[in-house]
Amino acid sequence: MCIILFAFNQMKAQEIILPLSENKTIQQNPLQKNNHKKTRATLPFIEDFSYEGPYPDQNIWLDKQAFINNTMCQNPINRGVATLDGLNEFGRPYFKDQIASGLADSLTSTTFNFSTFTPADNIFLSFYYQPQGLGFAPETDDSLFLYFKNNNNQWIRVWETRGTPLQAFKIVVLPITDNQYLHNSFQFRFVNIASLNTNDDIWNIDYIKIDKNRSLADSIMNDIGFTQEPTSILKNYTAMPYRHFKINMAQELSSNQMIEVANYYNNNQSVAIHHVATELNSATPISAFSLTPFTIGAKSTIFQNIPSYPINYNAPNMYTPVLIENKYYFEALPGDRTQNDTITRTNVFDNYFAYDDGTAEKSYFLLAAPNYPAKTALEFTLNQADSLRGLMVHFGAQVPTALDKYFSIVLYKKITRCK
Repeated sequence: MCIILFAFNQMKAQEIILPLSENKTIQQNPLQKNNHKKTRATLPFIEDFSYEGPYPDQNIWLDKQAFINNTMCQNPINRGVATLDGLNEFGRPYFKDQIASGLADSLTSTTFNFSTFTPADNIFLSFYYQPQGLGFAPETDDSLFLYFKNNNNQWIRVWETRGTPLQAFKIVVLPITDNQYLHNSFQFRFVNIASLNTNDDIWNIDYIKIDKNRSLADSIMNDIGFTQEPTSILKNYTAMPYRHFKINMAQELSSNQMIEVANYYNNNQSVAIHHVATELNSATPISAFSLTPFTIGAKSTIFQNIPSYPINYNAPNMYTPVLIENKYYFEALPGDRTQNDTITRTNVFDNYFAYDDGTAEKSYFLLAAPNYPAKTALEFTLNQADSLRGLMVHFGAQVPTALDKYFSIVLYKKITRCK
């Protein structure tokens, strides 16, 4: 049996994609107060943003505007990036003016004590950046800046780049060898210029590294880590009721999950991925196995297929939410950064079907035109008889207001054939 939902509106069927005017991920995950005293950073300093976010790590960053995520980037260096856009730390526009543009997000480090170093120590900072990602490209005037704080408490711009369409992540390597930066309160800060009312003009920043004994040619990371999010254990949906899943598991379960691992060493490395699946509400083990070790070439990435497994779990009742966490990890090499050696994805089995991953990168709508009705349809296949009690839609905030913009929702309960 299939159900199809149609959203009707008196509009011609012209599809439009625009930037978002709010960030629901940030709004639904408010920042928790951190009572820990800020400490100085030490060398080597490495920040790869391979944690849940959505805010920067408060132990090493002094502001909160950057959005930590793994959904706004394309082909990331490893899991997690810091995204700078035109939305503030509360996930809302800096200004509601439709044409406002100017300095937007900041990402400011804690302090470093470089007073014991000399230019001969060759301290360098490197990072990767990407314009646009999976959002909208920054225009030429929508720049990304990097500042260093000198010994007179002044912020000196040391690097900048202008907006461009989507590019792969590029590395930048900069010296911190000038005596004005070798003091006991050195800091660095990324700042972007953007439209101040949307998540337009995206810049993604990844894998910041500061250490001594480096050079302008030093792009060595000596790290292995996961990159993109694992694919779903479900073939057709990202979420569905567990009772529908259990009754037709063979059809609903994907054959495998895809996962990507990157090797940034200058030589080949052998990796063995381990997998553990757990039902989180009950802490019930579901599955555990290890893949045969495989080799990743130097400075390259590789996709691995994680085979699916039977889920022999009985929920307390047919309406109980079930959360299956899939954890993938490998043993770190000696001296390797361990934070990006583990990645998880949780599949939600609750009282709804969904195709999306729960995050939004852009807004979608039908362009209004008089006297031309249009329809947008979503089809869901039921594995047993059920009742429809509601529809969840994320209507993005609009500037100006969405007042007096009407639509209708129609449910087709029975059709002759599903396509």
